[in-house]
Amino acid sequence: MEEPLDEWNDKLVEHILKHGADLSFTKFFWRECDQRPADIAQFRRFAFSLEKAYNGESSEAIARDVGVLSSTVDSWILLDKMPKLAHHLKRYLLLRESGGALVWLSVDVGTHGIPMGPFLRVPQVVDSWDEIWEVISQLEPLDIPQGEISREYQFGFLLGMIIGDTAKSKPAIGHRHLGLTLSQKYETNLELGEFTSSCARSLGLRMHRIKDTPQPRWKPHGFFSWVSQASPLIDWIYNVGLGLRDDQVTTYDSLRAGWVFDSPREFRVGLVQGLAESDGSPNVASQSVEFWIGPDWDWMIRLLATFGLRAFKSRQAVTLSKSQAIKAFDVPIFSNQIRTVRFRRHELLARTPRLARTERLPETLRTEIMSLARQGHSISMIVEEIATRRGVLVSFEAAQRSASKTRNGSIM
Repeated sequence: MEEPLDEWNDKLVEHILKHGADLSFTKFFWRECDQRPADIAQFRRFAFSLEKAYNGESSEAIARDVGVLSSTVDSWILLDKMPKLAHHLKRYLLLRESGGALVWLSVDVGTHGIPMGPFLRVPQVVDSWDEIWEVISQLEPLDIPQGEISREYQFGFLLGMIIGDTAKSKPAIGHRHLGLTLSQKYETNLELGEFTSSCARSLGLRMHRIKDTPQPRWKPHGFFSWVSQASPLIDWIYNVGLGLRDDQVTTYDSLRAGWVFDSPREFRVGLVQGLAESDGSPNVASQSVEFWIGPDWDWMIRLLATFGLRAFKSRQAVTLSKSQAIKAFDVPIFSNQIRTVRFRRHELLARTPRLARTERLPETLRTEIMSLARQGHSISMIVEEIATRRGVLVSFEAAQRSASKTRNGSIM
C-alpha cells in the first residue's frame, strides 16, 4: 500500500538533500527511465534548486543560477511540477528495488514521459514462458472478461498480430503504440480488428477503433483502423518478448523468441491464429496453407511442429500441404472465435470431400467449370466455387483440363 502523498514528498526532498542529483535509482527502471541528456540536465537543475532553497536562497537567485524562470523554481520547491526523472525517483522511493534481475516498468506514461503506473516487475532478458507469464499475470484487464477465452490465448493472439499485420514503429522520442489497418473488402476484418483490440485491453492496454481510412485512388477498398495507447509495455514485448532491437523490424529481421515452443497450448493456439490471420493464406485449389512470415521460416516451422504439423519452406512462405493442411484445421490455425474469411476458406479445404484422381468428372461438373472459365474465373477461383456450390473438391489439374475446353471442344 502506498504511503500518504505528503510523506512521499517529504522522502523525495530528504533523498535529494542527501544524495543530490545522483542517478543510481534509474537502473531499477526499464531502460533506465529512457533518460536523455536533456532529462539529466533538468533533473540536476531541480536537485540544485531544492538544495539552495533549503539553505534559504530566494527563488529569483536560484532561477538566475540554473537559467530557468523563477516561477519554475517555485513549482519545483512546492513539488507542484517536477522533471520526468524526479517523478521516477519519487516512485522508486515507494517501490524500492524490484528484486534480482527485475526492473520496474510503468504501463502508462503521461506528458513528457512522466510514469503514471501501474508498475510491473519485468526481466530485461527472458528464456522461458514462466518469465513472460510472470509479467502478463501482473496486468489488470480493462474490460470485464467475456466468455471463456483465456488470457494465455488472448496474449498469444495479440502477439501473433503484432508480429504480423499490426504496425508498431518506434518514434525517436516516446514509446511504441499499435496501429492496425485492415481492408474493408471483407466484413469479418471489422470483427478481426475488434477482437484484436479486445485482446489488447485484456492486457491492460487501451486500444480502440478510429475513423476509417477512405479508399485510395489506387485501391479497390477503404480500410478499418484501430490504434492503441503508446506504452513501455509494448516496447518490452517487442524488445524482450520478441528479441528485436529498436532499429529492427519484423518484416526483415528474425525473431529471437525460443520461449514460445515450451509455452502452454492455449497460448500457442492464440499465437498461431494471430499469425495466420495476419500472414496466413489458405488455398483451396492447391490444398495448402501458406504463411508469409519471412525471415522467420524456421521459427514458424518449429512452432507448427508443436501441434504435430509438418511444414516446409516453399518460395518465401512456410507451407502446409494436402494432409497437413487438413490436419491443421483440428488445431485450428485460423480463428474459430471470429470465423474470418480465411477460417471459412480453410474449413472448405479441410471438410469438403475430394474426388479421387482416377475418378472422371461428371458431365455436369465439366459443364459448370467451362461456364465459369468463360466468365473469366481463374482455375483457383473455379475450384473454390465448385467446392462451395457442389460440395466436392476437384483437383487443380482436373479443373484446368475442363476449363481449357469450350462446349464445342475447341481450346480457349
